[in-house]
Amino acid sequence: MATFIDQQSIRQLIATSDKAVLRALVAIYNRQTAAEQNRYITVEKNGIGFSASDASTCSRYAKICLTQGWLPLPDIEILRPVMMKYAKQLLSIAVSNELNNLCTTEKELA
Repeated sequence: MATFIDQQSIRQLIATSDKAVLRALVAIYNRQTAAEQNRYITVEKNGIGFSASDASTCSRYAKICLTQGWLPLPDIEILRPVMMKYAKQLLSIAVSNELNNLCTTEKELA
């Protein structure tokens, strides 16, 4: 049975799951360009990755998370409302991942 996912369900997941906060943080960070990741800023005005106001803080947290594999709960609580702002991008990532999975499955069945 397929699960329906929308921006609201992503926000709900972020509101209730520490792991979802961390996964969202890394997913958005991965959409930053290499220059943006290295400089902790937003250069491209393309609606992808962190906003200019979030880039520095979120990039720092994302690098720590990627290095350590976790963040302390107080940091997760700081990030939780920030990550909710990215529900639209996260939905786009989820849909893209599902399509990639579907295409892989179709190739395996052929």
